[in-house]
Formats: sequence, C-alpha cells, structure tokens
Amino acid sequence: MAIPSFEIIGRDPEREVIEALLDGPRPSVLVLDGEAGIGKTTLWNEGVRAAERGGWRVLSASAAEQETTLAFAVAGDLLGDVLEEVADRLAPVQRRALDVALLRVESDQVPVSPSLPDCTNR
Repeated sequence: MAIPSFEIIGRDPEREVIEALLDGPRPSVLVLDGEAGIGKTTLWNEGVRAAERGGWRVLSASAAEQETTLAFAVAGDLLGDVLEEVADRLAPVQRRALDVALLRVESDQVPVSPSLPDCTNR
C-alpha cells in the first residue's frame, strides 16, 4: 500500500523519537496517542516510510468497520501473507495458537467463535 508523501512541518521532536526507535534496541514499542486531528496518522505514515527506507519489513493492517466485531480479523489481515514464511520459527504452541485464532485449523478444545463477545450491556 503506497503511503502519500508530503513535507511534515514542526514535528521534528516526534520524528526524532521515531528514528531513535528504529535505530534502537529490540523489542521496542511506540504509542501515538492524542486527540483527533493532531497528526497521529501523519506521524504513523512517516514512521512507516522511515522504516521502509531503513530496510525494515513493515506489516500494517487496519480493521474496516465491518471487521471490528470479528476476533482476530486484523491479525489475519496482518499475518496472512507472511505466516507461512515465519511459521517454522515459532514454538509449536505459538504456531498452534495462531492457527486456531485465525481459523486455519479446528481447536481440539474450546470452539473458537469468530465474533467478539458483546460487552456493551455490562
């Protein structure tokens, strides 16, 4: 997916944090938090571009509104093209958990429901 590119003005401290994360030790996490409209998506897109420029493989997925009630739908979108490539590097229990969560195999224990429980009335 091509990310539109344009000049980002006035966000140098945030961009430096992104670059430091990409150059720093692993594992690392970056949380982009704030009110709507402050530029989180712009910074996210800049981080993706910076990672790709640095040679990182970037996996990205976002749930469509219809998928928000489906458990693991985004995980399936995110891992769908690469799971077979990396599956042999996973511990058997991790591989099995992903296969069951992504509905690639049947569970031999508790049946997996593809939808999330309704928690709105609690």
